[in-house]
Amino acid sequence: MAREEKTAAWKPFVAGATAGACEAIGTMPLDVIKTNMQIHAGLYRNPLHAGKEIYLHGGFRALYFGLSALLIQTSGKAAIRFTAYEQICSLLKLFGMDRKEKPKQVGLIAGLGAGTAEALIWTTPTERLKVLRQKEASLGTNKYASLFGGMSNVLKESGIRGLYAGALPTAMRQSSSVGIRFMLLADVKKLLSNVVSPDSQAGSTFITLLSGGTVGAISVCVNNPVDVIKSKQQASEIKLSFVDCAHTIHHESGWKGFFRGLSVRAPRVFLAQSLTFVVFEGVSNLLKFV
Repeated sequence: MAREEKTAAWKPFVAGATAGACEAIGTMPLDVIKTNMQIHAGLYRNPLHAGKEIYLHGGFRALYFGLSALLIQTSGKAAIRFTAYEQICSLLKLFGMDRKEKPKQVGLIAGLGAGTAEALIWTTPTERLKVLRQKEASLGTNKYASLFGGMSNVLKESGIRGLYAGALPTAMRQSSSVGIRFMLLADVKKLLSNVVSPDSQAGSTFITLLSGGTVGAISVCVNNPVDVIKSKQQASEIKLSFVDCAHTIHHESGWKGFFRGLSVRAPRVFLAQSLTFVVFEGVSNLLKFV
């Protein structure tokens, strides 16, 4: 029994890491565009204009500024997310909350816990480095060009606390995102199953693809204001509080400022979560034979 538990524990970690890496590589340009739209108020008319300007400043490679940080971040946070989710589900079962009987409640609680864990353990420092590098895509500077060089600069200027700038909004964003996704996933899959036949493997994969993307898009529509505050806070090289950033955004653009980047973030996360859930499910199925 002990051997089975140990084996079960590492499988979601490996599957999550693989899914996260695929997500990062597949959606990086959209993430760069989204971040720059959020931190540069009024600079871009729309996502296409932002992408064009970033390309003109740094070429095609500028659309992958921060990839090393995002790749490490996304694979790491997905590994932590799915592992923590499974562990919290197991813990909740001990208290009489079985996910088969109460899928929404368990999905929300375990998702909130898993999202908070991934944010505080992994996402915040890597997101900080990624955002600082992405900011340079439209500035033509290279202060944070390398992952370790950027980390060294942040540590020299602000210490370890500098890597955790934006920890509060990051935790709020991740916990709400993951909680909403896992809470709604089963219902969305059931709804789509009534439209698309899941009898074949291709049909089942297509449903997972659409379901993952749908719950991802819903989650970003709910928490985009927090994501804008997070990007603003992490892009600043001076210490700004959550409230300071919120006030600045409102002063610059009014309430609509809290929805900057949503037009590109929603499709990016739709694609990202489609990839994540499909790859996670596929790798998990392969690991059943290990």
